[in-house]
Amino acid sequence: FLFFAVPFGEASVAPLQDFTASFAVALLKLSRVPIVQENHTIWVPSGPWVIAEACSGIRYLISSIVLGLIYASLVYRSWKRRALFVLASIVVPILANGIRAYGIILIAYLTDNRLATDVDHIVYGWVFFTMVQLLLFSVGLVWREPPAEESQSLSQREMDSTRVAHSFRGAATASLCVLICVIFARAAEAYVSKLVATGAPPELT
Repeated sequence: FLFFAVPFGEASVAPLQDFTASFAVALLKLSRVPIVQENHTIWVPSGPWVIAEACSGIRYLISSIVLGLIYASLVYRSWKRRALFVLASIVVPILANGIRAYGIILIAYLTDNRLATDVDHIVYGWVFFTMVQLLLFSVGLVWREPPAEESQSLSQREMDSTRVAHSFRGAATASLCVLICVIFARAAEAYVSKLVATGAPPELT
């Protein structure tokens, strides 16, 4: 974890942008959406979309790797399973980011830019990535290994399984609370913006 304290990943931004743009374009073509790609700019009838550096998915990728290392060290005992889960923590967020870009452009195209624009696409990205991470952890529990101590009693194993289940439910509950806070923050921001647009100054206590 000292390794992750060193800033890195800038060199991977451009390749991730290329992959995300190409992946989203391929899915949009399969969905029969009229599209033209120009480097990182994707043109659809409702307007252009740019796969910027912030949309490359590098931040989510690094976060997923860190969480994958923590999860693998707690749930697995063999190095093979740990390595496979960390590999999944690398591949899954890269593919998920491409699907996220595709979904946002498709929603905006189908709704004539009424949805998935401005801050909405960031909120949708948070919701989507949270669900992907929870799904990855849920699938990882299927191959969970018992503790190394062979003399461990059956009741102790049941207690460990219950503890893992409670931990997962706690993580799911915490993620849900974060999503609710994000939704309320978005609603509050829209309310204040509406007041400012109408000229009525917002009253803050």
